[in-house]
Amino acid sequence: MRIFTRITRGSERFKAKMKERTAAERVNNRILHHYGLENAKVRGKKRISFFAALAGFNVHLDAQLTELKARGSFDFNAIFGIEAVA
Repeated sequence: MRIFTRITRGSERFKAKMKERTAAERVNNRILHHYGLENAKVRGKKRISFFAALAGFNVHLDAQLTELKARGSFDFNAIFGIEAVA
């Protein structure tokens, strides 16, 4: 006997749960492939944990920068004095 029944497919709750799952999978894929954690040539739990934490930090930093750029309140070139090359 099941204590917790399965979520009915096609329901709003199921759709919300699947959105959460796919979002988590996208983040995991980004950490493994874009930040190179899958092909990292490190051994040991401490070093791998360090690289995973660094990748997680970068994911949050990228999200913040994207949000700031969308609002128009962040200009990388102006902050670092980079001039556009024509």
